[in-house]
Amino acid sequence: MTDETRPEHYLWDNTLAEEKQRLDEQAAIWDPYTQRYIDKLGISAGWRCLEVGAGSGTMTAWLAERVAPGGSVVAGDIDTRFLAGLEHPAIETRQLDITSGEIEKDAFDLVYARMVLMHLPDSGKHLATMAAAVRPGGWLLVQDVDLGYLESRHSTNYTWPVSNRRFAVRTAKALNALLSMTGASTSSVREHPRRLFELGLEDIGAESVIRMEHGDPNGTFRKAYDRVKDYLVQYAGFPQEDAEQRLRQMDDPKFTFSTGPMVSAWGRRPVR
Repeated sequence: MTDETRPEHYLWDNTLAEEKQRLDEQAAIWDPYTQRYIDKLGISAGWRCLEVGAGSGTMTAWLAERVAPGGSVVAGDIDTRFLAGLEHPAIETRQLDITSGEIEKDAFDLVYARMVLMHLPDSGKHLATMAAAVRPGGWLLVQDVDLGYLESRHSTNYTWPVSNRRFAVRTAKALNALLSMTGASTSSVREHPRRLFELGLEDIGAESVIRMEHGDPNGTFRKAYDRVKDYLVQYAGFPQEDAEQRLRQMDDPKFTFSTGPMVSAWGRRPVR
């Protein structure tokens, strides 16, 4: 982006040294849920899998163990630097941009992405690209966070103390406005299940998980917020004192907040 009133790139820049640690900590929270869904889909030795947006590779390594022997995992990401340490004969690291549409069709037993489509405009188009990469009889699994939920009064049921509720919603609105400037679709995940039906998939399922988190000066959510608080002030018009107040809250173990729903949706390509 060239507009000086808009961020120039993805907010959590992979070039920063602390990004791998943040991705690993984020994976420690969400990997167990993802692994449960994939196990239920029946993953086994011999499967060929594609992970779109492999990040730091924690799920890639887990998938490789599940499909061995005889299977393979393509770990795709725009920036593959955090995947360099993966050493497993089943893993192929690939520089991959889902927005280019350059993925082989009818090729994988499982195509999976977590917290990828939510950061892209026209997420439905990219979901269709992923579905086309699934072989007949194979599975597509996508997971994204419904950040728009955090703007609702319902999300404040996870906020403590009560006096922070209005401020929490106001902060969420500012953060979502900032993300939208980068092209993110903060609530497009709500459409994933319907889109799977429209793509002609079968055995479709979906589940939403909301976690209550506590303030923690070393917590991954606090670190993620600290990385973008200056952007909130610069681009979203969030007052500097409010940005600092939110950071202090996220240092306090007595402060609680909602992660927003992690929505998982899956479906199977029909066997023709």
